[in-house]
Amino acid sequence: MLGTIGNVLVVLVVYRKRKMKTVTNHLIVNLAFADLAVLLINVPLDVAHYFNDGAWLYGGFMCHIVKPLQTMATTASVWSLVAISISRYVAIVHPLKPQLRRTHARWMILPVWVISLVLVSPYMASLELKNQECKEDFEAAGMDPKYYTIGVFITQYVIPLGIIAFSYVRVGRELTKNPNHDERTRNHYKETRKVLKMLIVVVVVFAILVLPLHIVQIWFDFFHGANGKFSEEILSIAVIMLYGNSFTNPIIYNACNEEFRKSFRSYFRMLIKPCAVLLLGDRLNWDDRPEILDDLGTTFNRTRSFRRSSSRREILINLNNEAIGKVANKQQDSNNNRTNRRISYANDDNSQGTCLEHTNRTNYRYSVPHGKNSLVEYVSVL
Repeated sequence: MLGTIGNVLVVLVVYRKRKMKTVTNHLIVNLAFADLAVLLINVPLDVAHYFNDGAWLYGGFMCHIVKPLQTMATTASVWSLVAISISRYVAIVHPLKPQLRRTHARWMILPVWVISLVLVSPYMASLELKNQECKEDFEAAGMDPKYYTIGVFITQYVIPLGIIAFSYVRVGRELTKNPNHDERTRNHYKETRKVLKMLIVVVVVFAILVLPLHIVQIWFDFFHGANGKFSEEILSIAVIMLYGNSFTNPIIYNACNEEFRKSFRSYFRMLIKPCAVLLLGDRLNWDDRPEILDDLGTTFNRTRSFRRSSSRREILINLNNEAIGKVANKQQDSNNNRTNRRISYANDDNSQGTCLEHTNRTNYRYSVPHGKNSLVEYVSVL
């Protein structure tokens, strides 16, 4: 349930917020659709299959669809990550070449699903319904299960992760260089590093959670692991870890990306308020007590963000006050020096002769002295 809500929110955030409609986010949406296929189809049907003592209740057609869908969705997920890494590689390592656009991202999604469908086609052909059990029989379909297991491992794990590792290593080297870029380019690289860290976490989590099932399949086909004492339990743990990969991605987006976090928080506010009204009724006065939403945990980062903004605001105010004080002191010193000079010259002129003082004004004005040298000095001061 949590994974379904998270992936639906990813789709809503990207398609309803214009700022989020980037090449990377379009491919992330494709990743979310692949995870939703697993969470909405595979997980419920597998749970029902388990509680019915392994009996297949969905007919022969669904036998050829449901189980391959898991492999197909996993393949689509990893090749979506490959497409994302390629787009990052082209944008950072080769910025002068034609860049991928959103229309290109949509067209990149098609071959991702084509590769996934081609990979699961032998598996679909090997499945058949016998005695209310949906089982694979590669020998009856004229195939060797060992070759198929190795092919899936190479196509779904080794090759894509190799491409991703190569792309991100090159991107990391490019971002760690320190050429004399302008401020706009530095800010762009800073945002790219944040996105890159998030994508690397997604790839690492995928690699960790998917690898156990590949190991179990190789163990079953090459070393007769299916006859082991705890083979069923080990297989179940590996499948649960694979399913876990489908709901971890929204958690990673929320933890690593500011835009996703803000959007998720706004949607959770919309969801929690009506739920709280249904549970508590009129006991909550939402207009007079908006902090209730905070107490429900919908703005868990609000306090931290407020503290950061407050500290920054205080620093700016202090700097501004210091600058104003310096300017005022400097202006006052300048006025004092000018006044002192004028008074000193005026006193010198008093010793020579004529001076007209206006006593009814706050400022004192002096007439121009008679002496030629004093006249030059007076004009220079003014």
